[in-house]
Amino acid sequence: MTDTVKRDFVHGWKTNLDGTREPLTEDDAANLWAAVKQSHDRQAELMPTTYDALRAFIDADERLSDLKWRKYIFDLTDGEEVALIERGATGVFRAVWQKPYLHYQDCVGKMGDGWIKRLADLTDDERIRMDQCEERHREFMVHETANMQRMQAFMGAASDENEVTK
Repeated sequence: MTDTVKRDFVHGWKTNLDGTREPLTEDDAANLWAAVKQSHDRQAELMPTTYDALRAFIDADERLSDLKWRKYIFDLTDGEEVALIERGATGVFRAVWQKPYLHYQDCVGKMGDGWIKRLADLTDDERIRMDQCEERHREFMVHETANMQRMQAFMGAASDENEVTK
């Protein structure tokens, strides 16, 4: 990330759970940029070389294995629920196995794309995180459904107007 990008990034938008958008203030944007830069600086300090970054990835993969997370569970039956985590997300998601895919929230993935764990093996903090993720997703879907209904009503009204003017 260069200073040029920083100068160009004066402001942006945040999208709220209900779908409304608010402009970021200049202070919001500056604070966000500072947090991103601090995170990148920390990563560069902890993993200065490709080898160091690869070692960190291997260590994380081994630790997930120690915590009973698996890339594959071969004896799942169709309809069985498992917990799923994936690279790039901090959530724990409830997934349903429908061979050959895992279905979770608004996503579909194949075995091996993330890590899975039997629900009975979840730790208390993992179960709490999964419950939080489910609640946030439910709330998001309530707002998404309302947005889609408004859009459908708008499109229906527009379609009705077109019929009248024909």
